[in-house]
Amino acid sequence: MTKGDRVELLVQGAIYNFGGLDILVNAAGAREAGTILETDEKRWDRMMQANLKGPFLVSRLAVTPMKARGGGSIVNIASSAALHGARGASAYAAAKGGLVALTKSMAIDFAPDRIRVNAVCPGSLASPSSPQAPQPLDGGALPEAPLGRAGTPDDVARLALYLASEEAAWVTGADISVDGGQSSR
Repeated sequence: MTKGDRVELLVQGAIYNFGGLDILVNAAGAREAGTILETDEKRWDRMMQANLKGPFLVSRLAVTPMKARGGGSIVNIASSAALHGARGASAYAAAKGGLVALTKSMAIDFAPDRIRVNAVCPGSLASPSSPQAPQPLDGGALPEAPLGRAGTPDDVARLALYLASEEAAWVTGADISVDGGQSSR
């Protein structure tokens, strides 16, 4: 998702196969741990490429076809780390924070074109190998979610589906946490 020519083929293929483009969910990304002292330039660049440049490139190519269809919805999958930081994950948190800022700017820029842009900010989720135990970014302990269970990819997908739908026709520029209440502590 970080190579402009490949992204262009992807968007053109979607338009060709589906007759247009109404919804874009930027869900590709990467996560690596490390403080700024542990993060070299290569790791920093990887985090920026995967988590910020990729959504920028895909969104830039998606906006024009969405305008042609009279509007659309872009949902960026960010992270709760974008909203409150994350111990031992400086580059990741910075990239996801940039994605939230990009989301808000795009929402303002493309509201006149009826293109809504929102960010979903998941907290730590259960992994496929450990469905009951969320995986912390920093290897440390996670605060227990007030809702009393680990989050799942389905929890995130349901929010993204809502934001992509007409049910969310009055929602744009939002960054919404889906973390079982962890960020409310």
